[in-house]
Amino acid sequence: MPKVIDDVEKRIQEAGIKVFSVRGYVDTDMKTIAKEAGIAVGTLYNYYPSKKELFFNILEISWEETFFQLDKIANSQKPLDKKIDLFVDILYKEINKRQGLGFELIRFNNTDPQIKTELDKINQRFEKLILVLIQEADSEEAEHKLLSEEAKLSKLVVLSLLVLNSDCEKEQKKDKEFLAAFVKRILYLD
Repeated sequence: MPKVIDDVEKRIQEAGIKVFSVRGYVDTDMKTIAKEAGIAVGTLYNYYPSKKELFFNILEISWEETFFQLDKIANSQKPLDKKIDLFVDILYKEINKRQGLGFELIRFNNTDPQIKTELDKINQRFEKLILVLIQEADSEEAEHKLLSEEAKLSKLVVLSLLVLNSDCEKEQKKDKEFLAAFVKRILYLD
């Protein structure tokens, strides 16, 4: 009788995040991921026929969860300054949880068209969320000035989170406060 393994796909995804973040995309192989997940390599290939497909699946699932949380905040009745604080907090936590997978995307952005497509999808979702915040800003001048620049603003926020990402909890708090204050200044809220 074949061995039944509970939550195989979840174990594979968790192992994938761990191995990709430690070794990077290039130095990761399916054998290492299977070992980390506690499954046979053949079982891993039954779920994901390639390392690339597993990598993109992990990214897609993790970002969907993030965007679900951000959409919920964007559509809430909270004051705009509180929404910005929550956005930054969630993005910071989610990027930390991914443990550097975003750097892998950025690193290979220009060399792989599929990665560029995935980055574009993520950036478009951010642009929509940033646009919601911009449109909510009270100042028509701020809205007019920033509507053409929401893509740049969304990329700046994400890249800032990646760069400011610190292991020190005290520094994380300062970094999140700084980034939230920065976004508020851009939106003319401060």
